Amino acid sequence: MPGVGISGLLEGTRQTWTLFAAVHQSHHALVASATSTPHFIIDPVNLDDEYSRRVFLLDHARAHQLINLFFGTAGPDLSEVDFDDPKDLRAWVDLNYTDHSVWQGLLPPS
Repeated sequence: MPGVGISGLLEGTRQTWTLFAAVHQSHHALVASATSTPHFIIDPVNLDDEYSRRVFLLDHARAHQLINLFFGTAGPDLSEVDFDDPKDLRAWVDLNYTDHSVWQGLLPPS
């Protein structure tokens, strides 16, 4: 089933955003708890509202910066994406997934 585990983070399109957002929020909560980094509320986000998108992007990018700092890893800048451009969104989703995959590999086994 798509969306099980962090593979659901690859489901980030406008059409599948609800699935992506739920898996994404869950993984951020797991990583923040395991690393004692701040947990940012990044879901829900209204993709039709510019302010909501901007707040999401800034909070999300800050969460990634802090988690990458904790792990000593370098991550991409995830503070910008055109949610209305499928290619740009796909590239952003892939970069985001790469960060989450790295973190998953660095977390202690549960």
